[in-house]
Formats: sequence, structure tokens, C-alpha cells
Amino acid sequence: MPSGSRRLLGHLGRAAGLALGVGCAEPETFATPSDLVLSLASVGQVGDQLLSRRVVAEFSSAWATELTCTFGDQSLSVAAPLATSATFDLFGLLADEPLACALQAAGGDRDGPLGELEVDGPVLIGASPVTFVTEAAGYDAGWVTFNHTLREVDGPHRAFVVDGQGRPRWVRALDAASVSSDIGVELAWASGEVLVGGGQLTEVTRLAVDGRPVWTSAPSTVGNYHHDAAYDETTSVTTALREAPVLLDGVEYLGFQVVELRADGSEAVAFDAQWAVDARTLAAKVPTDGSDVWHANAMAWVDDAWGRALWVSLKSFNALIRIQEGELTHVLGVDGDVALVGAGGNELAPEAWFYDQHGPDYWTEDDGLHVLVYDNGVGRAGAKASRVVEMVVDLDGRTATPIWVFDGGPADWYTPLWGDVDRVSDAEVLVARGHCQNCLGIDPDERSEIQVVDAGGEDVLWSMRFVDPADAVYRAQVTPHCPWEAVAPCPQ
Repeated sequence: MPSGSRRLLGHLGRAAGLALGVGCAEPETFATPSDLVLSLASVGQVGDQLLSRRVVAEFSSAWATELTCTFGDQSLSVAAPLATSATFDLFGLLADEPLACALQAAGGDRDGPLGELEVDGPVLIGASPVTFVTEAAGYDAGWVTFNHTLREVDGPHRAFVVDGQGRPRWVRALDAASVSSDIGVELAWASGEVLVGGGQLTEVTRLAVDGRPVWTSAPSTVGNYHHDAAYDETTSVTTALREAPVLLDGVEYLGFQVVELRADGSEAVAFDAQWAVDARTLAAKVPTDGSDVWHANAMAWVDDAWGRALWVSLKSFNALIRIQEGELTHVLGVDGDVALVGAGGNELAPEAWFYDQHGPDYWTEDDGLHVLVYDNGVGRAGAKASRVVEMVVDLDGRTATPIWVFDGGPADWYTPLWGDVDRVSDAEVLVARGHCQNCLGIDPDERSEIQVVDAGGEDVLWSMRFVDPADAVYRAQVTPHCPWEAVAPCPQ
């Protein structure tokens, strides 16, 4: 049967070979033993979401209905209210898996089966990453979101959501104009939207579950958006990193701003690196290539012991900086104003700091501010190695104490570019190890890999290792449940 075709069986008779994604000019109709006459109007993709199907049916009288489809080892039910037509949007489908669907009445004394429907599974256009998944016995990783490109450094991107078996369940092509792999892609909040932050030529965008943009930032008035963004649903404000010029001794270089983008199109600068340079609170190393001074690559709003603060990761400066009301208060890093000490208060060697870091995460506990960092390790004295480090920061005492290091155990790794780490729970940490195929000093046998590891320990609970050395991953996050369950039914 051609891709996208469907058949009506049982009480509805049979219709084969109908066109995908378009309504029939003269829909096939089927009389049932009851007073219902049903027309199957169309079957197609929902919006810009590749792994989806929309089934539209029309009735001769008002019915409340439910469509239940099975595919592979999954099932999905979607209800439609009392009406003379019904639209069933199916998300989280498996590529090339046909759907066997049953339509039934779902209201009062009109309950009961109405017919059966067969729909070809969606086709995932373009190469899908091939992965190898391993997991601890009885462990369920939930759903993992990440961005992916098949080119080593730059190229078109797609956002993926995969299940615990590594199977794609939601795929959205990102703007082909993007020229950087450093794109933040994350499930933004409970409304089931996906936030795409940065990407140089790509504007900051929020995507609905059907893949269509629900909000896109206005073009930047200063420099390109890049790397990271965060959305606050209580204020409807999106905070983003963007490039901005900075003057060092009268010479212009590339600096950064953190800007707040409002729903009405207005914006406000929350921090400009030039402010800290002028106040002499932020050191600057003039880049040898005359371009990016600090390479800001992540930002987050954090409520800590001193109040609400903006934390920004400066990759080229090996530092995390804390900003409150536009002023820099702390510099956490090897050349900063916070001392790195052991549990006994002894100062640690510079090698114990993080270097060329990515994707930090922050939260507060009774003992202080916890910071989790993906430490790429570029420029650290000694052997080349990447790791994850968690430290507790005492803002008043200006000390940071490492309390956990995950270095992969016997399987050491080194990734000079990309990477991400997130606290999933008290017991779990997500690690995204992005592999750059053409980077200097890389093990040719290394691959991108996303892991869930035992927080505070060394055990890998779940991992998804990419097969192709060209598979590039920058950031990832995991949710224990279907990400869009607040806005659309989820497969079971």
C-alpha cells in the first residue's frame, strides 16, 4: 500500500489508497447499521512534526468519539468531543510502523465500536542517527531530548525526542540557516513546548508539540543570538545570550550581552560585558584571533543565598560569573575570586578547576549553592580528559568545594567541544558527551554519547551511544514522562 494510505474496515466497509495529507474531493462514505454515515476526510502529518498523523472524520450527525491506535508495542488513544466531525492528532509515533486503529463512540447510550482504520506509519525523512542503547536492569530512562547534526562542526540541525529504547518519537528540522552546532534545545515548561535558543543565524524560537513556531524573537539589534536561552512562563519573558561588541583599550572585539525578550517585542539588556569591563570587575584576555573574548556559552537565572542572580558560563575564561542587578559579584574559576578548597578547607591545585566548561546546572541545598559542570578539560595540565564535577559554593566565604567527580571510570573520555550536564533528581545526573570528529587530539574511536549516571557514584544507569563518528550532539535533557502530556495524549 502506498505511503500514507489507509483503509476503513469492519462496520465502515473498505476504502484503500486514499491520498496522504489532503482531503478527498469527494470523500468515501460508509453506512453503518446505526444512523451514522461516516466520511474519512483526510490522513496526514500534523504541522511540522514528522512523527505524527492527523486523522479527520466527518459524521452525518453529532457523535462523541475516540480513536485508539496500536503500533509496535505502543498504543495511543485520542478523544474527540460531541460534534459532526472529529480531528485526531497522533504524536509520538514510530517511523515506518503501521497503525491499526479502532474508532468507537464514546458518549452515553451511543457507546460502542464504529469501525477500524489502518494507517501507514510516518516516514522519517533524512538520515536518523543510529544508536546503541544499554541500561541497568529495571531502569527506565524516560524520554530524552537533544539536538543533532551529522556534520562534524556546522550544518543543518534537527531536534529529537527519543524514548528509553533510543527510538525517535518527535523530530523537528531546525533552521537550515544556522551555522553553529552550539544550539540549546530544551523542553521549556509544562505546556509541552520546545525552546530553541541561539544558533547564530537562528532566532530564539518556541515550538508547539506540532513543531510549528508559537513565538519567535525579533531579529537582534546588536549581534547574533547564540548558545542558550531560557523562558519564564510566569512573566512570559525569554532570556537569551547574544553577541555584542566590547571595547578593550579602545579596540573593538566580540563580547556578549544577556537580553530579556518580552512577548510584546520589546527587550531589555540584563547584562552587557562592557559594563563589567568598565567597572574593572571582569578581566579580559585579548583573543589571539581578534574575535570572541570570553565565548559565553550558557546562562541561567538562579535563586541562591544572596537572592535572584544571573549566572553565565565563560568558556574561554574558564569561569562561571554571578551577576545581580547588572553587577558582577562572583567569578568562579581558576582566575576568579572564589577559592577552590577541599573538605578540610585546604586550597586545591589549579588542575582541580574546570576548563573550557559547558552546560552547567545550579540548585540550592541546606549546605549552599550546588553547581554541576561539564568540564571539557581543554588547557588543563596533564593528560587530556573530560569529566563532570559537582561543587558546593559558599557565596559569603567565597569558597567552592568539589564533592563529586564523574570521569567515566575506566572509560575516560575527552571532548574539547560541546557537552552538557543536568541534575535529573537526587539520584540521577544526565551527561551529554558531544563528539567532534575533526577536532585535534580526539580519539578516532570516540563517539557522541548521552548517559544517565548515578549521582555521587560511578554507575552508568542508561546510555545511548551514537554509531557514526559524524554524529554531533550539543545538549540534552531527560524527562521521566512523555514531554507533551500536558497538551496532547501520549503513547502508552
